[in-house]
Amino acid sequence: MSIDQRARLHWVRSVRRGLISRSSIIRRLDGADWASVNDVADDVNLSAATVRYHMRHMKRERVIEREPDGTKWRLAEPGQMALTDYMTSPSQGEQKKPTKKEKPKGKHSVKRGSRIE
Repeated sequence: MSIDQRARLHWVRSVRRGLISRSSIIRRLDGADWASVNDVADDVNLSAATVRYHMRHMKRERVIEREPDGTKWRLAEPGQMALTDYMTSPSQGEQKKPTKKEKPKGKHSVKRGSRIE
């Protein structure tokens, strides 16, 4: 069984069993419309609690998204720019880091005792 790269999550340990479960869930949701936890659990042969656990973690890392009414799930649109697109974009490298004098003043930037006009 192959492991889908989207199954590797940043905030969850990537143990083989979890990777296999998440990969199965991702394959089930790939190209499909919205699906409920129970539908996915039946199709991937896991308990609904296990599917819900993995879906909650995948949602936190924006691999999947939840329907506005909160009952169904689907794969999220890719949210990251491809590295090749980033490297060839004209705005890459044009932004400079602001110097101390250029930093915007917030509400806490006024020194005590000074007058605000």
